[in-house]
Amino acid sequence: MENSSDRPHPFAGRIEDFIRGNPAAAAKIQHIEVTGSDAWDLRVSVGWAGLGDMIIRRAAPEDLSALREFLMEGLSDHSRFLFAPYPYEDDLGAALEAVLSTSEERNILLYHAWLGDKIIGHFFLGRFGEAIPDLGIAIADHCHGIKLGHLFMTLLVGVCATAGKEAIDLTTNPQNHAGFHLYKKIGFEHIGDREITVGNGIQRTEHEMRYRFIKPV
Repeated sequence: MENSSDRPHPFAGRIEDFIRGNPAAAAKIQHIEVTGSDAWDLRVSVGWAGLGDMIIRRAAPEDLSALREFLMEGLSDHSRFLFAPYPYEDDLGAALEAVLSTSEERNILLYHAWLGDKIIGHFFLGRFGEAIPDLGIAIADHCHGIKLGHLFMTLLVGVCATAGKEAIDLTTNPQNHAGFHLYKKIGFEHIGDREITVGNGIQRTEHEMRYRFIKPV
């Protein structure tokens, strides 16, 4: 007889179903275990073809040093230009410490993907307490091209679907051609362009995209 404690929580089961439902991600999965009772408690252990065993879990204050290393060494100058929610100058440490220590209070659902003791993915849902959260994602440059974007994006979409969200928004730089293509494959629509303020305080125009769970009539 199966012990009820051996069965995954219904939330974890739904997230695994979402991940396995993405063909590009499913083709890379060697093994996967999803645990947790809600989005704040989510943990994914996954073997990824061409990479190895990863752990995905919610970000924590003790991730500060590894996160700074990921942003400043794991991302190229061009990748930091495209992924710009933080000030990559003197204020970076303070900005990261603030977001890691207050993410739950600020309704920022922030995850890290770990390969050993290195962060290789940093992705989040801002305004998670609202009907339409904002999505952000960055992947270490040396891990591009192996479909990790499909895994991380599908996980976030699954979290939002399970939470009953109406839609997900993101903005992407017009130079981010690979990201734009990925987002469209996941199901995001380009709904226009808008001006945003990035982490260093500079304003720029980006493509605005939306993934809809409730289709407009």
